[in-house]
Amino acid sequence: MRSFVLAFLFFNVVSCSDGSDAQPSSSKAFPKTASLTNPDASPSAPRKILEFYSDESHIGRPGRNKIEIEIVRLGDLRPHRADNFAIIRFYSLTSEKKWEMKQTIEIENYALAKADPQFLDFTGDDLKDVTFISGTAARGSNEVRTLLIYDNKEDKLIHIENSEEYPNIEYNKKLKCIDSWRVYGGTATDFARIEGSRIKTFATVENFGGYRTVTTFDGEGRERVLRRDKISDDDLYTRYRNFNPLEY
Repeated sequence: MRSFVLAFLFFNVVSCSDGSDAQPSSSKAFPKTASLTNPDASPSAPRKILEFYSDESHIGRPGRNKIEIEIVRLGDLRPHRADNFAIIRFYSLTSEKKWEMKQTIEIENYALAKADPQFLDFTGDDLKDVTFISGTAARGSNEVRTLLIYDNKEDKLIHIENSEEYPNIEYNKKLKCIDSWRVYGGTATDFARIEGSRIKTFATVENFGGYRTVTTFDGEGRERVLRRDKISDDDLYTRYRNFNPLEY
């Protein structure tokens, strides 16, 4: 009986020891950025850098700001998630001539093409912002980009959250706004302004079904049709630079 009791106690001690000594899986399998934006990533797969870009000659204040863009794959993703992530790091030059990282922005990336960063002024302040390809549109004529605006007052980048909804985006110097060109069964030129971290449409010229329709939108999104004209097939793929009067 005494031997049975000793054996029973030994078994319990070993069982408790196994449970208490168990260690959680390593949190070092991924960098911190992965755990913030990609909870579905497999903890066994390492981060893979697919593309890397760095620029300190164009973004924001040339020579005083620097941007790095990494396109990475963060482990094995579920089918409903983005394949890749874009990790943007933004720096400012200190008085000691050292690069200080001001912010890190992480954005889901669905693009099949290369990121192809481009530096253009989208606000009319003569300081360049950045766009990069971050999605794939159903039609090849639509280039889907993410826009990040340089905020000179705060010395940081603002991610324009809905910029991917505006394909073939450009800055319209005449109207001092953003315009984009959508290609589908017809085409539409959208005129929009940046409000905070989003773009808001205030006018559209649509060529569709043999007609050109010019529509404006007020602050509440209520629409008003200014004109509707019959057009020929040759006019279908026109991109406009103004809506009232019509210019292209």
